[in-house]
Amino acid sequence: MDAKKLKIFHIVRNDGVGYDEYDSAVVVAASPEDAINLIKETYSVGAWQRWHVWGDFDLSAKEIDLNEREIILESFRAG
Repeated sequence: MDAKKLKIFHIVRNDGVGYDEYDSAVVVAASPEDAINLIKETYSVGAWQRWHVWGDFDLSAKEIDLNEREIILESFRAG
């Protein structure tokens, strides 16, 4: 894969997020679909691990524009 074609994506879950679950990630990939596939494939070792980490959750990917001043990720989970 040509490194010049890679982009940065912010992956977020669109469904309910419980305790001890990921809600977002920043991923380098070629497309939004590639970013979502990468995060799911990376953690697909065993059924429990896949469900617990990213599983079949409803995910979306937004390309991060490096020419725009922006906070990429904040995550505050009060308990």
